[in-house]
Amino acid sequence: MQIIKKSLTLSSISVKDLEEFYVGEVSQNYMNIFERNIKDESFLLQQFQSTLLFQTLFPKIDWFQKKTKWKEPFYFLQNSFPVQCEINIGQKNGGENTVLTILNGKISELCTSQEILRGINLKEKTSEPASGNIVLEYTTNIKNKNLLQAKASVSLSPEEALIHQHRINITQG
Repeated sequence: MQIIKKSLTLSSISVKDLEEFYVGEVSQNYMNIFERNIKDESFLLQQFQSTLLFQTLFPKIDWFQKKTKWKEPFYFLQNSFPVQCEINIGQKNGGENTVLTILNGKISELCTSQEILRGINLKEKTSEPASGNIVLEYTTNIKNKNLLQAKASVSLSPEEALIHQHRINITQG
């Protein structure tokens, strides 16, 4: 509870204020679950790792050394499970003194879009496997290797119909 109290106090709202505003058994249950989850380090880390922002900002360094296709698990949705994807990497001149590194991935695991959306991998064979793509783009300075921009997008569809799309664009300065 100490983490909650510190962060809420910084924004001039205390736990007591929240408990007085949100009254009742249901509200108290939510507060208790939140407190329990925020104390569970492994749960909290898993929640962070399953976000597109985390996956974009903290890529595996060995990805940038690869020359051929490889398989890698990605989270298409937070609170779901990592889905095995086939990844390709390419680089091209991004402009003056920059290089653009692009990682393109598509789902290679046999699971359905509904399983991904619900966060439950049933491990059963399916006749309608999910179709999904992930694109990570990193623009770096050639001379000092500093990251200038990172873009990411994920899309999920059961065939032709898009059911989930998420994009982020992170720039320096």
